[in-house]
Amino acid sequence: MAFNPNIRSPQNKKPMHGQLGVGDSIGLLTLVVVMLEMALTPPIWFKALLLPATVGGAYIFITKSILTAKLKRGYQHLIVLVFAIILLPVGGSQLFVQWRNEHSELILSYDGKKLDGNMKIKLTKEYDPTRPIQPRMLVDKNNPTVFAITGIGMGKDNGPLVSVEWVCLSFPSKIASPPVSGPGWQQENNEGTLFCYHYSLPARIIPHLAIAVPPFYGGPVPDREMKIIMRAYYDKVAEATFSILPP
Repeated sequence: MAFNPNIRSPQNKKPMHGQLGVGDSIGLLTLVVVMLEMALTPPIWFKALLLPATVGGAYIFITKSILTAKLKRGYQHLIVLVFAIILLPVGGSQLFVQWRNEHSELILSYDGKKLDGNMKIKLTKEYDPTRPIQPRMLVDKNNPTVFAITGIGMGKDNGPLVSVEWVCLSFPSKIASPPVSGPGWQQENNEGTLFCYHYSLPARIIPHLAIAVPPFYGGPVPDREMKIIMRAYYDKVAEATFSILPP
């Protein structure tokens, strides 16, 4: 049969009226995926896969769409390159922010410094009557046999807010039991070494705004260094170790 130039091969067949070609379809799908990614917060691994997939979709769109198919190949590649240069740094920075937020931890601090296990705090006898919660750990001025664990803050540097349900203090030796420990604190074991404060409503911690842990009062006042462990319970557990020294 003689060749008829008016008959198009399947490879050169144009989309029917009202239909999208391969490039336009993939470009539209890429746009929908990007919009969904912006509207939702998918897991980081999924976002990481979407970034190169989006660049690949843009490449197919630029090279096969009827809108750009007549451009020279070099111009098509240049458009895709510019798109990738814009998308990848922006998407990468968003991935970093999301990763940082998801891995942000609750920080327990004292006097503006993180409790890192090496901090040694000397009990003071100074008392500020204008402060409902004393900023320094001290010996009770009305009862010199009682010390106060106070001035500890809970905060976050970034990420979503968290709700702390209770905090606990663990001592190496027996501490006088409530009511000496202060309102809200309860002894949690028979040895008198573990006390916890259960919030009636969870304490909501937002970034850059620390809240104070309720003061704990106990006795006797230590005559040597005493190492204490504090834990704050939310969807994770924040733990800090510090030591108090006699005045």
